[in-house]
Amino acid sequence: MLRSRRDWHQGEGVEAHEAHKAIKKKIESGKAKESAKTKGKGKAPAVAEEEDVEEEDGSEAGEEDGAPANVDDLLNADFLDSGSEASDDGDEGLDDEDDSDAEQDPAAHAAALKKLAESDPEFYKYLQENDKELLDFDAHAPLIPGMEAGDDEEDEEAAEAAALAEMEGEREAPVLTKEMLRGWQRGMIEHRSLRSLKRLLLAYRAAAYSSDVDTPDGAGKDEQFAYRIDSAAIFNKVVLTAFKYTPLVLAHHWHKLGASPNPALPKLVSSYLHTTLHLISHLPASTSEDAEEGGGILRAAVSEIGKVVPWIVGGRKGVKSLLKTLLELWSTSEDSVRIAAFLVIRKLAAAGDTTVLDLCLKGTYLTFVRTTRLTSVHTLPSINLMKNSASEIYALDLSASYQQAFGYIRQLAVLLRGAMKTMTKDAFKQVYNWQFVHCIDFWSLVLATTCDKEVARTRGEESELQPLIYPLVQVALGVLRLIPTSRYFPLRFHMLRSLLRLSQRTGTFIPLAPHMLDVLSSAEFKRKPKPSTLKPLDWEVHVRTPTAYPRTRVYHDGLTDELVFLLAEWHAGLSTNIAFPELVIPTIVLLKRYAKKAVSPRTTGAIKGLVEKLEAQRVWVEDKRKNVEFAPGERGEVDRFLEGFDVEKTPIGAHVRILRKARVQKQRTAAEVKDDDEESDEEEEEEAEEDEEMEEDEESRLSFLSSNLHHADQPQPVPVPGLQAFTGCMLLLASSSFRAISIPSLRLHTSRLLSMASGINLGLERVTSLLTSLPGPRHSFPIVHIAGTNGKGSISAYLDSALTASGLRTGRFNSPHLIDEHDAVRLAGEPVDPDVFRTARERVREANRTGSIGASEFEVLAVTAMECFARAEPAVDMAVVEVGLGGRLDATNAFAGDRLAAAVIAPIDLDHQALLGGDVAAIAREKAGIIKHCGGPVILAQQAHREAAEVVRAVAAKEKVPVYEVPPLSPIATDADGRTLLPFPGDSSRTIAARLPLPGAHQAQNALTALHTLERLRNSSPLLSRISDGDIIAGFEHARWPGRLDTVVLPSKRSVLVDGAHNPAAAIALRAYLDSRGTAPTVWVLGFSRGKDLGEMMRVLLRETDAVVGVGFSEVAGMPWVKPVDPDEISTAARGVLGDQAAVRAEGHGTGLKEALDWAEATGHSVVVAGSLYLAADVYRLARGDSI
Repeated sequence: MLRSRRDWHQGEGVEAHEAHKAIKKKIESGKAKESAKTKGKGKAPAVAEEEDVEEEDGSEAGEEDGAPANVDDLLNADFLDSGSEASDDGDEGLDDEDDSDAEQDPAAHAAALKKLAESDPEFYKYLQENDKELLDFDAHAPLIPGMEAGDDEEDEEAAEAAALAEMEGEREAPVLTKEMLRGWQRGMIEHRSLRSLKRLLLAYRAAAYSSDVDTPDGAGKDEQFAYRIDSAAIFNKVVLTAFKYTPLVLAHHWHKLGASPNPALPKLVSSYLHTTLHLISHLPASTSEDAEEGGGILRAAVSEIGKVVPWIVGGRKGVKSLLKTLLELWSTSEDSVRIAAFLVIRKLAAAGDTTVLDLCLKGTYLTFVRTTRLTSVHTLPSINLMKNSASEIYALDLSASYQQAFGYIRQLAVLLRGAMKTMTKDAFKQVYNWQFVHCIDFWSLVLATTCDKEVARTRGEESELQPLIYPLVQVALGVLRLIPTSRYFPLRFHMLRSLLRLSQRTGTFIPLAPHMLDVLSSAEFKRKPKPSTLKPLDWEVHVRTPTAYPRTRVYHDGLTDELVFLLAEWHAGLSTNIAFPELVIPTIVLLKRYAKKAVSPRTTGAIKGLVEKLEAQRVWVEDKRKNVEFAPGERGEVDRFLEGFDVEKTPIGAHVRILRKARVQKQRTAAEVKDDDEESDEEEEEEAEEDEEMEEDEESRLSFLSSNLHHADQPQPVPVPGLQAFTGCMLLLASSSFRAISIPSLRLHTSRLLSMASGINLGLERVTSLLTSLPGPRHSFPIVHIAGTNGKGSISAYLDSALTASGLRTGRFNSPHLIDEHDAVRLAGEPVDPDVFRTARERVREANRTGSIGASEFEVLAVTAMECFARAEPAVDMAVVEVGLGGRLDATNAFAGDRLAAAVIAPIDLDHQALLGGDVAAIAREKAGIIKHCGGPVILAQQAHREAAEVVRAVAAKEKVPVYEVPPLSPIATDADGRTLLPFPGDSSRTIAARLPLPGAHQAQNALTALHTLERLRNSSPLLSRISDGDIIAGFEHARWPGRLDTVVLPSKRSVLVDGAHNPAAAIALRAYLDSRGTAPTVWVLGFSRGKDLGEMMRVLLRETDAVVGVGFSEVAGMPWVKPVDPDEISTAARGVLGDQAAVRAEGHGTGLKEALDWAEATGHSVVVAGSLYLAADVYRLARGDSI
């Protein structure tokens, strides 16, 4: 019988140790070749090496204590190395008593269990539930029936001898028994024995790799382990014992994180880690029974490995292996395992340094993104679980999260910019997919969580992630406007929900109402829906509407319900804000209008119900603020208005609560989802449709601030009651508890809502959609883009005439048309052929119908002009395009892009203030929006307002574009023949002399602006260098611009002066021209479009001897929203200037123009027709004999 270890230590230890070393050397020499082969094949170490636990200190003198090279190195003969023997005899609890694991004193065992119950009740409870035999240990009973307690020593020595002999091929590894496990458990409980832990880990490794023997490739059948696992019960027992006891022993010996007090500990941790990861990779997915019980052994393995995280984070290789496994489980397993994996990831991120945290942040996000590629009704719950859990990781360390979030949000912006720039099907697919949608929603959730307004108020400072809100909002708004057709309304709703959450949680004002109300102006709400037996569309699991749904009743009703709910939610978020009564006015006006035009009674009822609640909320807030005693400038008091008031107790909040309950009930009673095979068929159909539809509606790039196309003479909105208060409160909103993104965003929100209320539906995206969806050639010619308040048309006429005189073929677009629609489009200086115009317009209208783009008639006209230019034969060399309204928001801004040859800014003055801004500087910012960093230089005309020039210079500097300013032409010089002398830029001694056909001093200044533009153009391109001074002179002298100081001969042979002056600045120029002619008195035939300041216009134009007759004008083709001012209002305004005794009348019959002209001619005085280009057009129609 072999001696016990105690005898070995007490007398014959030296001899036994020498014998052991001799056996070891013999084994090593005999197995040298086999070991080399084993290492070369990457197999597990031999059992003999695993069992060598008592090697001397000098056996590995040259080896450092660093991390092992691989897992096999951990479990070879040097596992505990020299430190193992030393630690056994040291102060770490590994003394002689510790070594004799099977020889424990029963009384000491009982005392240890009692102490364990006090120090670690959770672990003691585990033993009660899973290992009662260990707790019920009988001090007088033998460990094995029929064997005395003392025999356990000999049995253990026999097992060791058997294992040692196995290295020489004498016998197989011993079978692991419950008694052996129980002995190790007692050693770890009573003494936290590292030797017992090491044996347990050897057995644990054998259990984990035992399954490899049965694999198809038989990867593990030639490997040998320290123990054999012969039953499932032992397998489960050893695995659960390793899970529970390993953290217990490590915590005892490794009190402080950092350097290990014992060299063996890092190796034990690494062994446990890699064995567990191997086991996890081979465990089957949890069954339904396991799920009911909490995930089974897989969930237990994941949960238990989290307990050793504090000792893992020091090793990068181990961290990466663990994180990779956890992320795979987090993304693919059933929910209980997902949650367990996430908890370990979070613990790993919290316990590690910044490098580990960055790995966790990056890994969770990228894994989440990969998982979201395929989203369906079945996968969405798991994706939402991942989204919510991943956002918690980003809340751990905001500094580290900022770096990651900034980079990933920037990547989204880059993808969006690529789609905007290239406008191709592949680029659109990079944005319009589930991954992009989920990314936006994920970052919205992260920012909503980390920048919560209540948390910020408690903390007293802003979150470090607060600056990321603005770029994320801009990207999201850009995405929902990229392809505005009704097929992508589901994606729009996804974006709106993400932004709605962000707005409500962070208190950031995001103008979402215009993007919601755009849905009501789509083609879906303009046609009566068709009956359908389709099931209601689930908006949560679609980013694009299936082809069977558009224009059906079920889709129409679904859009109505979703839109009403989102509008109610958004206004509920503002319900306790002091500015709510003013903020809601434009929304109410629009909703009432849509309710009247709705083609479905259900839609009408839903909209009216929402309007009632919004009205009630407006009255409620007005009542609450009646008694306030603070001024708008007292921001602290403004912030505290209704602070803490329960939103659900407000009228709109209570309505939203009811809507939420209805939605939940609807989801519960909805029909069951389709089977998986039906869903896959639908997905295949969707993919096939995607290519087809992308060909039809490759649509617009991002337009953060979009616009409609309309002329400078287009009417301003009808005044809305409370508009001034609304504007003031919107600005107040920026400083209140709802932190506005920016003042421009507020202005955008206001202008878009008011423009929509006036009948003007703003939107660059529709024009871009039309351009991209049209078949045939795209325009590739350079464009001169002209913006400003006055003089745009005259400058364009001078430029077009000079370019044509030089032999270049030009295209020109001015709006609105003067007489016929095709007048707005000119080729080579002449109106385009009517048949060519009609053919091009029909193509554009067809594209508009096919793509359900919903473009207005004016937008169709603008795109028709570009279609005429693109298909012109011979080809157009250059186009001159006049801005309609503003500039930055004008649809013509979609034409130029990187083909902008020059941006000309004509004189800027007050006009369309409700849409462009309340002062000259604000209007100038809109006009300067045509300046592009990728375009040509800026030609800045002489400005009457210094602030306008300053704004243009600032925008040009930001875009890094040079500005060339046109000097004032004062006094106007002429030569001996009466020709106007115009100096060249930079050299006043060099001039051209031309007889300018357009009368007025301001026209000479416009001609000078055109000259400066031409000079810059011919110095920028070989094609344009052909323009000579003679060409410029000839072009200027033949320029014609009807409707501006133009003398028209009527059928009666009498001539009248016609001018389209429609704003105070143009009226000043007209008055100056008349004064220079010395004509007095004058009979004025005046007609204005709605929204003009009649009093100011009258004060500029009229003199005390003048007479006035007010008229209307004909309906403007393609612009049904353009309406004339009532003639009675004009006469009233005129009497306010001239007095009640003045000769003032109103012609209310039809347009009244013919009668007015007859009356004016009868006076014998000079007749001037002014106030609107639409009125001027009627004069030209009369002159050519048309009826009006």
